[in-house]
Amino acid sequence: MIQNKIYTPSSNEDFVNIIWERQRQLGLSDYQLARESGLSRSTISRWKSGKREPMTNQLLSLFPVVGLEIKVIEKD
Repeated sequence: MIQNKIYTPSSNEDFVNIIWERQRQLGLSDYQLARESGLSRSTISRWKSGKREPMTNQLLSLFPVVGLEIKVIEKD
């Protein structure tokens, strides 16, 4: 069972690394990840190879697939 963790990413690269780690933990193929998120497998492949940088809205579409959610904490 995968335990819930709190991540504090500071960049898109941090988000991507967290997503790839969760993908690995869940045993999801790139094809499965793409299909469930509505992205193309080639898009994910380009990100992993460093040929393209993901846009934030694309990254967010991967979150529910790998069991992540975003919580916003406001500071006073």
